[in-house]
Amino acid sequence: MLKSKTDCGGLAYRTDIDGLRALAVLSVVLFHVGAPLSGGFVGVDVFFVLSGYLITHQLRAQPPTWTTLRTFYLRRARRLLPALYVVLFTTLAAGILWLLPHQLVALTEALTWTLGFGANVHFAGRSGYFAPAAELMPLLHTWSLAVEEQFYFVFPLVLFGARRVGRRWAYAAVALAAAVSFVYAVWLGLRSPSDVFYASTARVWELAVGALATWIVVPRDRRWAHVGLVLLFASFIAIASTQVWHGLRYKTAVGCLVRMGRDGR
Repeated sequence: MLKSKTDCGGLAYRTDIDGLRALAVLSVVLFHVGAPLSGGFVGVDVFFVLSGYLITHQLRAQPPTWTTLRTFYLRRARRLLPALYVVLFTTLAAGILWLLPHQLVALTEALTWTLGFGANVHFAGRSGYFAPAAELMPLLHTWSLAVEEQFYFVFPLVLFGARRVGRRWAYAAVALAAAVSFVYAVWLGLRSPSDVFYASTARVWELAVGALATWIVVPRDRRWAHVGLVLLFASFIAIASTQVWHGLRYKTAVGCLVRMGRDGR
Protein backbone atom coordinates (compact mmCIF):
# COMPACT_ATOMS: atom_id res chain seq x y z
CA MET A 1 0.00 0.00 0.00
CA LEU A 2 1.13 3.53 -0.64
CA LYS A 3 1.77 5.58 2.46
CA SER A 4 -0.18 8.79 3.05
CA LYS A 5 2.94 10.91 3.44
CA THR A 6 3.46 13.27 0.51
CA ASP A 7 6.47 15.05 -0.93
CA CYS A 8 6.76 18.75 -1.74
CA GLY A 9 4.91 18.15 -4.98
CA GLY A 10 1.86 16.73 -3.20
CA LEU A 11 2.44 13.19 -4.47
CA ALA A 12 2.07 10.07 -2.38
CA TYR A 13 5.35 8.90 -0.89
CA ARG A 14 6.67 5.81 -2.69
CA THR A 15 8.80 3.48 -0.59
CA ASP A 16 9.67 1.50 -3.71
CA ILE A 17 11.04 4.62 -5.41
CA ASP A 18 13.28 5.35 -2.43
CA GLY A 19 14.38 1.73 -2.48
CA LEU A 20 15.36 2.04 -6.13
CA ARG A 21 17.28 5.22 -5.38
CA ALA A 22 19.21 3.44 -2.64
CA LEU A 23 19.90 0.51 -4.96
CA ALA A 24 21.12 2.86 -7.69
CA VAL A 25 23.49 4.70 -5.34
CA LEU A 26 24.83 1.46 -3.90
CA SER A 27 25.49 -0.05 -7.33
CA VAL A 28 27.42 3.03 -8.49
CA VAL A 29 29.48 3.19 -5.28
CA LEU A 30 30.35 -0.50 -5.47
CA PHE A 31 31.31 -0.11 -9.13
CA HIS A 32 33.70 2.74 -8.38
CA VAL A 33 35.37 1.03 -5.42
CA GLY A 34 36.21 -1.96 -7.61
CA ALA A 35 33.61 -4.48 -6.45
CA PRO A 36 32.92 -7.37 -8.86
CA LEU A 37 29.93 -5.53 -10.29
CA SER A 38 30.82 -4.76 -13.89
CA GLY A 39 27.47 -3.12 -14.63
CA GLY A 40 27.18 -1.07 -11.45
CA PHE A 41 27.20 2.14 -13.48
CA VAL A 42 23.65 1.23 -14.53
CA GLY A 43 22.58 2.97 -11.33
CA VAL A 44 23.02 6.32 -13.08
CA ASP A 45 20.54 5.28 -15.75
CA VAL A 46 18.13 4.13 -13.06
CA PHE A 47 18.23 7.66 -11.66
CA PHE A 48 17.46 9.16 -15.07
CA VAL A 49 14.39 6.97 -15.51
CA LEU A 50 13.21 7.69 -11.97
CA SER A 51 13.69 11.42 -12.52
CA GLY A 52 11.58 11.32 -15.67
CA TYR A 53 8.85 9.42 -13.84
CA LEU A 54 8.73 11.62 -10.74
CA ILE A 55 8.94 14.95 -12.55
CA THR A 56 6.23 13.98 -15.04
CA HIS A 57 4.03 12.70 -12.23
CA GLN A 58 4.34 16.07 -10.49
CA LEU A 59 3.70 18.09 -13.63
CA ARG A 60 0.69 16.06 -14.72
CA ALA A 61 -0.90 16.61 -11.31
CA GLN A 62 -0.86 20.39 -11.86
CA PRO A 63 -2.67 22.63 -14.38
CA PRO A 64 -0.47 23.75 -17.31
CA THR A 65 -0.08 27.38 -16.27
CA TRP A 66 2.82 29.80 -15.91
CA THR A 67 2.28 29.83 -12.14
CA THR A 68 2.75 26.06 -12.03
CA LEU A 69 5.93 26.35 -14.08
CA ARG A 70 7.33 29.05 -11.84
CA THR A 71 6.54 27.00 -8.74
CA PHE A 72 8.17 23.95 -10.29
CA TYR A 73 11.40 25.77 -11.14
CA LEU A 74 11.60 27.42 -7.72
CA ARG A 75 11.09 24.06 -6.02
CA ARG A 76 13.84 22.48 -8.10
CA ALA A 77 16.20 25.32 -7.23
CA ARG A 78 15.52 25.09 -3.49
CA ARG A 79 15.97 21.34 -3.60
CA LEU A 80 19.20 21.15 -5.59
CA LEU A 81 21.17 24.37 -5.39
CA PRO A 82 22.02 24.52 -1.65
CA ALA A 83 23.55 21.03 -1.67
CA LEU A 84 25.34 21.75 -4.95
CA TYR A 85 26.88 24.96 -3.60
CA VAL A 86 28.14 23.14 -0.51
CA VAL A 87 29.79 20.46 -2.66
CA LEU A 88 31.38 23.02 -4.98
CA PHE A 89 32.67 25.20 -2.14
CA THR A 90 34.12 22.21 -0.27
CA THR A 91 35.75 20.84 -3.43
CA LEU A 92 37.27 24.22 -4.31
CA ALA A 93 38.61 24.69 -0.78
CA ALA A 94 40.24 21.26 -0.87
CA GLY A 95 41.64 21.99 -4.33
CA ILE A 96 43.27 25.21 -3.17
CA LEU A 97 45.00 23.28 -0.39
CA TRP A 98 46.18 20.20 -2.27
CA LEU A 99 46.07 20.60 -6.06
CA LEU A 100 48.89 21.72 -8.31
CA PRO A 101 48.39 25.02 -10.16
CA HIS A 102 47.39 23.46 -13.48
CA GLN A 103 45.03 21.07 -11.70
CA LEU A 104 43.43 23.97 -9.84
CA VAL A 105 42.87 25.79 -13.13
CA ALA A 106 41.15 22.69 -14.51
CA LEU A 107 39.02 22.48 -11.38
CA THR A 108 37.86 26.09 -11.63
CA GLU A 109 36.94 25.57 -15.29
CA ALA A 110 34.87 22.52 -14.34
CA LEU A 111 33.29 24.45 -11.46
CA THR A 112 32.25 27.25 -13.82
CA TRP A 113 30.62 24.81 -16.22
CA THR A 114 28.91 23.05 -13.32
CA LEU A 115 27.39 26.31 -12.09
CA GLY A 116 25.90 26.75 -15.55
CA PHE A 117 24.65 23.13 -15.60
CA GLY A 118 26.84 22.33 -18.58
CA ALA A 119 29.27 19.94 -16.90
CA ASN A 120 28.37 17.13 -19.30
CA VAL A 121 29.42 19.30 -22.25
CA HIS A 122 32.66 20.26 -20.51
CA PHE A 123 33.69 16.73 -19.62
CA ALA A 124 32.71 15.38 -23.03
CA GLY A 125 35.35 17.71 -24.45
CA ARG A 126 37.93 16.38 -22.01
CA SER A 127 37.49 12.70 -22.80
CA GLY A 128 39.84 10.72 -24.95
CA TYR A 129 43.36 9.34 -24.95
CA PHE A 130 45.05 12.49 -23.61
CA ALA A 131 42.38 13.36 -21.08
CA PRO A 132 43.31 13.24 -17.38
CA ALA A 133 42.25 10.21 -15.38
CA ALA A 134 38.75 10.32 -13.92
CA GLU A 135 40.25 10.21 -10.42
CA LEU A 136 41.90 13.59 -11.12
CA MET A 137 38.61 15.33 -12.02
CA PRO A 138 36.85 15.94 -8.67
CA LEU A 139 33.67 17.31 -10.26
CA LEU A 140 33.27 14.64 -12.93
CA HIS A 141 30.20 13.26 -11.18
CA THR A 142 28.29 16.51 -11.83
CA TRP A 143 27.80 15.56 -15.49
CA SER A 144 24.67 13.58 -14.60
CA LEU A 145 23.24 16.51 -12.64
CA ALA A 146 23.75 18.71 -15.71
CA VAL A 147 21.82 16.24 -17.88
CA GLU A 148 18.94 16.20 -15.41
CA GLU A 149 18.85 19.98 -15.06
CA GLN A 150 18.79 20.45 -18.83
CA PHE A 151 15.86 18.05 -18.94
CA TYR A 152 14.11 19.86 -16.06
CA PHE A 153 14.43 23.15 -17.88
CA VAL A 154 13.10 22.07 -21.29
CA PHE A 155 10.71 19.21 -20.57
CA PRO A 156 8.07 21.11 -18.53
CA LEU A 157 7.75 23.67 -21.33
CA VAL A 158 7.26 20.93 -23.93
CA LEU A 159 4.84 18.95 -21.76
CA PHE A 160 2.71 21.93 -20.79
CA GLY A 161 2.62 23.20 -24.36
CA ALA A 162 1.43 19.78 -25.59
CA ARG A 163 -1.12 19.52 -22.75
CA ARG A 164 -2.70 22.79 -23.81
CA VAL A 165 -3.49 21.12 -27.12
CA GLY A 166 -4.63 17.88 -25.52
CA ARG A 167 -3.46 15.07 -23.24
CA ARG A 168 -3.00 12.70 -26.16
CA TRP A 169 -0.68 15.22 -27.78
CA ALA A 170 1.38 15.33 -24.59
CA TYR A 171 1.79 11.56 -24.62
CA ALA A 172 2.60 11.60 -28.34
CA ALA A 173 5.22 14.33 -27.87
CA VAL A 174 7.00 12.38 -25.12
CA ALA A 175 6.84 9.14 -27.11
CA LEU A 176 8.27 10.86 -30.18
CA ALA A 177 11.09 12.42 -28.14
CA ALA A 178 11.91 9.00 -26.68
CA ALA A 179 12.00 7.34 -30.10
CA VAL A 180 14.13 10.03 -31.74
CA SER A 181 16.55 10.16 -28.81
CA PHE A 182 16.89 6.38 -28.75
CA VAL A 183 17.70 6.15 -32.45
CA TYR A 184 20.18 9.00 -32.11
CA ALA A 185 21.80 7.35 -29.08
CA VAL A 186 22.27 4.08 -30.96
CA TRP A 187 23.78 5.91 -33.94
CA LEU A 188 26.05 8.10 -31.81
CA GLY A 189 27.05 5.19 -29.58
CA LEU A 190 28.46 3.32 -32.56
CA ARG A 191 30.38 6.38 -33.74
CA SER A 192 31.56 7.98 -30.50
CA PRO A 193 31.01 6.08 -27.20
CA SER A 194 32.35 8.97 -25.11
CA ASP A 195 29.94 11.45 -26.69
CA VAL A 196 26.91 9.21 -26.23
CA PHE A 197 27.83 8.85 -22.56
CA TYR A 198 27.69 12.59 -21.86
CA ALA A 199 25.22 13.90 -24.44
CA SER A 200 21.89 14.94 -22.96
CA THR A 201 20.22 14.40 -26.33
CA ALA A 202 21.28 10.75 -26.15
CA ARG A 203 19.92 10.48 -22.59
CA VAL A 204 16.53 12.07 -23.21
CA TRP A 205 14.98 8.73 -24.07
CA GLU A 206 15.88 7.33 -20.64
CA LEU A 207 14.10 10.20 -18.92
CA ALA A 208 11.24 9.88 -21.41
CA VAL A 209 10.82 6.19 -20.58
CA GLY A 210 10.16 7.21 -16.98
CA ALA A 211 7.78 9.93 -18.18
CA LEU A 212 5.84 7.48 -20.35
CA ALA A 213 5.46 5.16 -17.36
CA THR A 214 3.11 7.72 -15.76
CA TRP A 215 0.60 7.04 -18.55
CA ILE A 216 0.86 3.24 -18.35
CA VAL A 217 -1.75 1.42 -16.29
CA VAL A 218 -0.86 -2.08 -15.12
CA PRO A 219 -2.64 -4.55 -12.83
CA ARG A 220 -1.73 -4.59 -9.15
CA ASP A 221 0.58 -7.53 -9.55
CA ARG A 222 3.96 -7.71 -7.77
CA ARG A 223 5.26 -10.14 -10.33
CA TRP A 224 6.12 -7.11 -12.50
CA ALA A 225 8.35 -5.88 -9.68
CA HIS A 226 10.03 -9.27 -9.39
CA VAL A 227 10.70 -9.38 -13.13
CA GLY A 228 12.15 -5.89 -13.04
CA LEU A 229 14.42 -6.66 -10.10
CA VAL A 230 15.75 -9.80 -11.74
CA LEU A 231 16.54 -7.92 -14.97
CA LEU A 232 18.14 -5.05 -13.09
CA PHE A 233 20.37 -7.25 -10.94
CA ALA A 234 21.30 -9.24 -14.03
CA SER A 235 22.42 -6.02 -15.70
CA PHE A 236 24.58 -5.14 -12.67
CA ILE A 237 26.45 -8.41 -13.13
CA ALA A 238 26.41 -9.17 -16.85
CA ILE A 239 26.97 -5.79 -18.52
CA ALA A 240 30.53 -4.55 -18.98
CA SER A 241 31.54 -0.90 -19.19
CA THR A 242 33.60 -1.68 -22.30
CA GLN A 243 30.53 -2.52 -24.38
CA VAL A 244 29.79 0.07 -27.05
CA TRP A 245 26.02 0.05 -26.72
CA HIS A 246 24.40 -1.57 -23.74
CA GLY A 247 21.38 0.66 -23.10
CA LEU A 248 18.70 -1.51 -24.67
CA ARG A 249 19.63 -4.46 -22.47
CA TYR A 250 18.56 -2.96 -19.17
CA LYS A 251 16.42 0.18 -19.51
CA THR A 252 13.19 -1.83 -19.79
CA ALA A 253 13.92 -3.36 -16.38
CA VAL A 254 13.58 0.06 -14.77
CA GLY A 255 10.21 0.59 -16.41
CA CYS A 256 8.92 -2.59 -14.75
CA LEU A 257 10.24 -1.44 -11.39
CA VAL A 258 8.84 2.07 -11.58
CA ARG A 259 5.31 0.84 -12.10
CA MET A 260 5.62 -1.99 -9.55
CA GLY A 261 1.98 -2.91 -10.17
CA ARG A 262 1.15 -0.88 -7.04
CA ASP A 263 -0.43 2.33 -8.28
CA GLY A 264 -2.73 1.18 -11.05
CA ARG A 265 -5.50 3.66 -11.65
